[in-house]
Amino acid sequence: MIGFRGFASKYRTDIALLVGILAIALVFRLLFLDDYPRGLFADEASKGPFALDILFRNARPIFNESQSGREALLIYLEAISIALFGSSATALRIPAVIAGTLTVLGLYLLVSETMNVAPPGQARRTAFASALLLAVLYSHVSFSRSAFRGVLVPLFVVFFLYWLNRAWRTNRRASFVWAGICLGGSLYTYT
Repeated sequence: MIGFRGFASKYRTDIALLVGILAIALVFRLLFLDDYPRGLFADEASKGPFALDILFRNARPIFNESQSGREALLIYLEAISIALFGSSATALRIPAVIAGTLTVLGLYLLVSETMNVAPPGQARRTAFASALLLAVLYSHVSFSRSAFRGVLVPLFVVFFLYWLNRAWRTNRRASFVWAGICLGGSLYTYT
């Protein structure tokens, strides 16, 4: 069993490359976030008052009963963001930026896990290429810059599939539990 120090030194290049890809993803999602897209779309703005209700009126919805019963996870994340960064369009979009960046990490892990039967170099290159492509993919970057609750779906999907594949391969209970948590959590992301 390799300790953390041994793991870090053995995979130093891979860790640095993955951190670089995640930094690229974060920059693409954060750069000029105040300016682009301009203003809030109606769907983005409609969740702001509910986030404020969570912060200032002790509301604790499991589902947002207005708007035909919307999932509340993004509203809670937006409430945290507003508490940290103040009430602004940017604060509403920060959770989507983080979710989009974490999806890049999740895709890297998923591709690495599913390609564990491939030659190590090929699996490694494919995982890095997949993560890099998602980091700069226009549609994913654009979606990750808007406060739409659907941005959480790919995040939960990649991590669910990662943990499910890992559980299937290793037959470890913890991996099955994490897969279940991701699947259950996905019910609070989007219809």
